[in-house]
Amino acid sequence: MAANKSPAAEAVSPAQIVADADREITDAEDLVAALEQRVQDGDETVDADQVEKARGLARFAQLRKAAAEKKAAALAEQLAADEFDAFVKTHLDGIDAGISDAEITGELQNIVGMIRALNDRVMDRNRHVYALARRGDPVNTFTETPAAKALVGYGSAAPEVARFTFGDRSGHVIPLRVLLQRIADDLSVRF
Repeated sequence: MAANKSPAAEAVSPAQIVADADREITDAEDLVAALEQRVQDGDETVDADQVEKARGLARFAQLRKAAAEKKAAALAEQLAADEFDAFVKTHLDGIDAGISDAEITGELQNIVGMIRALNDRVMDRNRHVYALARRGDPVNTFTETPAAKALVGYGSAAPEVARFTFGDRSGHVIPLRVLLQRIADDLSVRF
């Protein structure tokens, strides 16, 4: 029948196991040295059996240290495995508590749908702006300006961004791909 381990025994570290074995060796060797010194000092109460018994204990302590080192190595390996298991569990729990693959797919489909709808609205707006620009009315203007290009943060890198003024209406023609590139650039800075 296996003995139950006490919580205190479970809390012993691998280093403590080896340190305890080292202390047992030191104590046994100190006992041998003390008995031998007493014999050399003329103490006739110490007999050969006591010295041999002490030497046997010292040898036994060496054997126990080898066993303690194996036990410490096994415990260190188990502790490392337990730590890894806890690490994995923590992050798997975090994944489970976060957004699921199905939710990500659903959200992406919603975003793609919103972008398509926005694209349709932008393209329709731009179609009207370009129709007015083709008319060639000198009162109305359609120009690519640095200020218009800077609106989306691209400066001269976005030549298709243009400023328009038609009567009391003014604004910018900004192709959707430019806006999407801006969003992608903003997101890439965050990762």
